[in-house]
Amino acid sequence: MPKYSIIVPVRNAAAYLPTCIETVLSQQYDDFELIISNNHSSDGTETYLQTINHPKLKTLIPPKPCCMGEHFEWALAQATGEWLIFLGADDGLLPYFFELADSLTAIAEREGIRAIASRRAYYFWPGCESLYGKTAVSFIANKKHEVRHSLPGTLNALFGIGSYFELPQMYSNSLFHRSLIEEAVKIQGCVFTSITPDANLAALACGLESRYLYSRIPLGWVGSSPASNGFSVSLSSNTADATEIMRNAAQSRANDFFALNSKSALCYDSRLGNPRLSSTQFLFWDVLNKTATLRSKRMNRFLFSKNILAFVTAKELESAKKDRAKVENAKNVACNFGISWPLAKTLCVLITLISLPFKVRRRLRDLFCRCPGPRLSYSTKAIQSMPDAARAITREMRRRNILPQRDQQKGASCK
Repeated sequence: MPKYSIIVPVRNAAAYLPTCIETVLSQQYDDFELIISNNHSSDGTETYLQTINHPKLKTLIPPKPCCMGEHFEWALAQATGEWLIFLGADDGLLPYFFELADSLTAIAEREGIRAIASRRAYYFWPGCESLYGKTAVSFIANKKHEVRHSLPGTLNALFGIGSYFELPQMYSNSLFHRSLIEEAVKIQGCVFTSITPDANLAALACGLESRYLYSRIPLGWVGSSPASNGFSVSLSSNTADATEIMRNAAQSRANDFFALNSKSALCYDSRLGNPRLSSTQFLFWDVLNKTATLRSKRMNRFLFSKNILAFVTAKELESAKKDRAKVENAKNVACNFGISWPLAKTLCVLITLISLPFKVRRRLRDLFCRCPGPRLSYSTKAIQSMPDAARAITREMRRRNILPQRDQQKGASCK
């Protein structure tokens, strides 16, 4: 059993996959396996994978084309590691991943914690400018970790104060212990019960673990590219300034995503309207509903009460702003659940006022971090390769003692 399983489910992302693989295999570490599962790609992915020969690499193909959730489930079943993490084909590990992961897993095991999350480091591939602007790299780190409670994070994600992206997701910036996955399978028969795997994993962790370990040093890159399903769905339903070619490509990928889902037993709650128009609050509520067996009946009564859903709908309305299609979608959801539309609009104003201090506090925390010790904030609009940006950041982190110097490391299982 290797200590780490790094699982990369891929479908038609050959332009980004080589970089993702490089960020893993270039690290001087032995105790891991890298699993690449190719979901019947038609863009030359399989031809490329046949050119790679590495003792830590396993390349697999599921029996038939499957939706994202089913593909993640199948790929996860092939992993044998003690600690597990998913990467998207346009994501990557940071050069110090195993060094930091060894430190965090040791702390988690002492504390009896099975889920680890970290701050997100963002890498925006060329082609994402229409949604994310011209920023190419966004990275913040400081030398601190802490134990967080799952319930406040769950409520923050539902009410839009935070996001489920900040919870442990076993996806690019999070690690799950194998026993956590095995317990979920024992209770509900599988891991993935919805069309959004990252939200699914966050709900799973918060359902089974009351605490998780959080690192303010990122573990990996969260990549955004035209091959990302989230980017494609957003762009295909957005009126943002983008070329017709890009919009058509995004539409094609989004259609492929939903076509595969339509052939699957996994579905999105129809009462929540159109998933193409839904924000993270509805997506997370849908997953919480589909993982109800992981929580107590009392907790489920609270999370799925009409009052809670009224707040979630109001936040959806606030997120929609002036987008008519999204406002209409929120209105339909309110109707489906018997929520008064005037009440939802009133709550929308109230949520805007309540969330403002939280947003200001988060912004001030990022700008003037109160944590002792050195801190690195790195953002650039220059187009850099992911490995080049990672190496520059890692050198600066070692210089500032956010990471120890190489010759100071002790007990690392490196070559």
